[in-house]
Amino acid sequence: MCIRDRPEPDGGVDSVFVLGPRGQVLAGTGPDPATRAAGLAGFRPPAGQDSATRVLCCAKAAGGQRSVAVVVRAPDPRGDRYVYGLTVLNDVSNATSALALTLLIGAPLLMALTVGIAWAVTGLALRPVAAIR
Repeated sequence: MCIRDRPEPDGGVDSVFVLGPRGQVLAGTGPDPATRAAGLAGFRPPAGQDSATRVLCCAKAAGGQRSVAVVVRAPDPRGDRYVYGLTVLNDVSNATSALALTLLIGAPLLMALTVGIAWAVTGLALRPVAAIR
């Protein structure tokens, strides 16, 4: 069978591959799908299940980046075929890092501002009590 290249998918999925029962690439998206799918051939759904999900860290299929792979078994009389969807998590990792940095810097500043406002408001509220005393 020949490998057929397909256009890149839309909607957050970076790559899609179809592997045969022996791990051979039947179709895939983008240039050189055989190389990109090489690291996924051993990842199959467990017995009794039709799909599985796995986070791949620095996978060869993802170009050395952290990614999520989903595999679905597609029954076929000639042997089960497996359809893989691969999403690189760079955007998620970048957003998580930015949020962590923002919280690390912003939380202490926000707490200090809250303490200052509470101190000022409490002082103003207790000023009449101090005058009576």
